[in-house]
Amino acid sequence: MANDVLPSPAVTSPPASADGSAPRLGVIGTMREAIELPARNPKLVIQIMLLIFSPFSFLVLLHYVLAGPLMEKVEDGYERSELDPRDIRSFVGIESVFLLSSCIIFFLGMLLIVYGSAVIYNNKSISLKQLVSRIKSTWKKSFVTWFFVCILAILYWALALVIVRWVNLYIWSWTAGMLAAALYLFLAVLWSLGLVVSVLEDDVSGPKAFLRAEKLMRRKKMEAFRLMSMLELMSFPIYIVFYVTSADDDDKLGVFAQFAFGAAATFLFCAAKFFSFMVLTVFYYECRQNHGEKIDLELGQVYKAVPPVAQ
Repeated sequence: MANDVLPSPAVTSPPASADGSAPRLGVIGTMREAIELPARNPKLVIQIMLLIFSPFSFLVLLHYVLAGPLMEKVEDGYERSELDPRDIRSFVGIESVFLLSSCIIFFLGMLLIVYGSAVIYNNKSISLKQLVSRIKSTWKKSFVTWFFVCILAILYWALALVIVRWVNLYIWSWTAGMLAAALYLFLAVLWSLGLVVSVLEDDVSGPKAFLRAEKLMRRKKMEAFRLMSMLELMSFPIYIVFYVTSADDDDKLGVFAQFAFGAAATFLFCAAKFFSFMVLTVFYYECRQNHGEKIDLELGQVYKAVPPVAQ
């Protein structure tokens, strides 16, 4: 790996604080640092974005071509109370394949974004081929963590919905829903940071990655909560637009217009995910600096910073 990652002399690292330690960015500083990452290596960022956007947009196009007519038949059959079980099975099958394919693209895209952001953040240079080669050798441990995240998220929301339904009073239902959403934001940043840990650190995956993430953000929990809240507030409208354009079968729009809206929504969706994981990668390094940790050229081995010897 040492031969794969080369120093980039054109980029300088952020200035240290007055006591010689790394500067503390805060929520706004972390997001600003993430925004500046693409300018350090625009070629790699564009390549990663295209590598994620191309298969995802093609998948959305296939969904429109294959699932669109079936969706229309199912809706018409429901309105006339003449649902055909074969149409329902076909529609559920196509949606299942689409969901599974989307998850695979999302997982591989997450690996590319996190590791690419880490390379850029550490002022290194790497080609897309070397980046993909690195991911090929490390994806399994990240997949274990990602699988745990999916299961935990499903179980959490299933339990939250059951609890909210048990609350009969309208005002208490809203209160329970808001509390569930707030708790999810904290868990989401813990799980997401665990994903980043499993990508960048050797021999850390699954529950160990979550424990490592919890340790890193122990003194920055409120900052982590605010950071995830801001990311979700910015991304939620984009997710809604993407869902509407993916599920809409409005015949009033022409085919070209529907494709154009779908491509635009897909690009915004990919960009939102790209930015979110860049921010989380920067936050990961901010947490490590807050614990006095440094990182070597392997981008995975942890060691403590040695304090300077008094003269």
